[in-house]
Amino acid sequence: MNCKPGDLAIVVRSTLPQNVGKIVSVLKDFRDGDQGVVSLDKGHLWLCEAAGSPLVMNNALSHGVRHLKLCPIPDHCLRPIRSDGDVDDNAWTTKLHTAPEATVA
Repeated sequence: MNCKPGDLAIVVRSTLPQNVGKIVSVLKDFRDGDQGVVSLDKGHLWLCEAAGSPLVMNNALSHGVRHLKLCPIPDHCLRPIRSDGDVDDNAWTTKLHTAPEATVA
């Protein structure tokens, strides 16, 4: 996993381009069914809080979008911002450029 609770992270992948580059605080694990959301097999989800403007999330019921400060984000769509050396920048950059597109809130 890339992140852990308490991390600040940057959104690096999203189907909604306005989310890429936003800073979030990783709060806790997000379980399928929390707040009526199901991950549809997107891997591990974190409940994140936007540090600035709200994140944009697809609303499957209305086929529109919602602007939320709190929302689930898959771990593989986040890159933690740390100074402790927990992340291998070269390996992570390789993953970023070779990974398939992913859906993010």
